[in-house]
Amino acid sequence: MSIVKRADFADWCRYNGIDACFVEGALLALAPHCWVGGDANTATDAPIGLEAEQAWSLASDVFCEALPALQPIIRRIGKAAPRGLLPRAGKHPQPFTYHRGAGRLPFVSCSYEGRAADLLAVVHEFAHALQLVASRRSPMPPMAREVCAFLGELFLLRWLSLNRPDLQGIIECAWVADNARYLGPDAANLLEALRAPSARYVYRWNYPIARLIAQALLARDDTALIQNLFRSGAGAHEVFAGIEPRDLPRLIPGLLPPMPASAPGDRSAVYRQVGAILLLDLQDDAAAAETAIIDRYASLFEHMRTGTAFLALSPFSHPLGYAVWSFADPGSQTPEMHSCAPFGRHETLFDTLRKTLPHAAGWLPPQPQGRQTR
Repeated sequence: MSIVKRADFADWCRYNGIDACFVEGALLALAPHCWVGGDANTATDAPIGLEAEQAWSLASDVFCEALPALQPIIRRIGKAAPRGLLPRAGKHPQPFTYHRGAGRLPFVSCSYEGRAADLLAVVHEFAHALQLVASRRSPMPPMAREVCAFLGELFLLRWLSLNRPDLQGIIECAWVADNARYLGPDAANLLEALRAPSARYVYRWNYPIARLIAQALLARDDTALIQNLFRSGAGAHEVFAGIEPRDLPRLIPGLLPPMPASAPGDRSAVYRQVGAILLLDLQDDAAAAETAIIDRYASLFEHMRTGTAFLALSPFSHPLGYAVWSFADPGSQTPEMHSCAPFGRHETLFDTLRKTLPHAAGWLPPQPQGRQTR
């Protein structure tokens, strides 16, 4: 079976050996707008002082150290694989690895300009070439291919910490910046496909979960398992079949249980919302427990009654933060606002509030940090 343009979400799951429950569980590790890698352009464009062939040779060294059983294949790719690493006008701008058929090494293309992002791309594509040769070109499912490539990037970060600490910080910043795409818009698109299974397949669905699985595999510190993955081809999903969503890195800490769906007029929903706000207070500042519970409840219920409370939720309805506000006098244009968003989620809270209640945008501080009261 192969993934074609007219395939849908169910086809994609089936081909990758996963199901919708696994996808949902994996995406619970993420929340919208929470992956902030700083200035992505600054991070990815940082010069590293390596020529294209030096970067290719470094990639070979990285894989030789990480996967010793595959060293003969790695050295062969490093020495003889055809590659186009220099920027060329009119050529494909995106990095890619092309399978050229039985008995021939893959062709690797990467528009290398000596930036941090370019070294990551070279290692990423070297991993694709290694997977193709090690698996004897058995057709590996696309998500597993990206697991291999993302493992390569993680191998690079580990290798740099031991061998080139002068480059480690620059490359790690670029890697974190990449999360803003893989675990931001790409994860959001996969979430939409989960909710609309007839959505037409796009390749970038493979990236978010593959990035999480790669981190989970590296954390197991099982070199033999990873070497088997690179060799596995069409059976790749069997190599990490034992990985459950709970094994994936929980990228957003402290998620509260999801809020259940409420029918119109369900009065118990207000109690659940008030309870969620109280739990967020306790996550943020244990001193909040010193306030008399009856007084806190009365205050929150008044905000609910007057429509001056806002609770931000994750894609799967986990409470992330809240804001409440009140006007000092009837003629005031700017209210006093109190907000709480534990674990640095104020940006998410305020971004969601701006989108949901646009008129509130003028009330918010431009760069929220920590607990805010105004």
